[in-house]
Amino acid sequence: MVTAEDGMCALEAMSEAHVDLVITDLKMPNMDGMTFVRRLREGGFKGRVIVMTAYCGVDSYLEAMDQGAVEYINKPVRIHELKVVIQKVLA
Repeated sequence: MVTAEDGMCALEAMSEAHVDLVITDLKMPNMDGMTFVRRLREGGFKGRVIVMTAYCGVDSYLEAMDQGAVEYINKPVRIHELKVVIQKVLA
């Protein structure tokens, strides 16, 4: 498992680790979640991406899917629900 405090740190950490699944927020310091997902894909990341946000909307949902996210979750997220989504995404 790799954790990071923002998108820039996550990109750096992921360059040194094999990652199959990324869970990211849309609102982060230094780099928003959409830019982070776009940079992941531009860098060749082939894994799954789950986007979480407290600021959900049709436009951000469509953009997240267009950038390569496979799930879009509204916050607050219950742990049980997150586990179900993770299992579904990795199946």
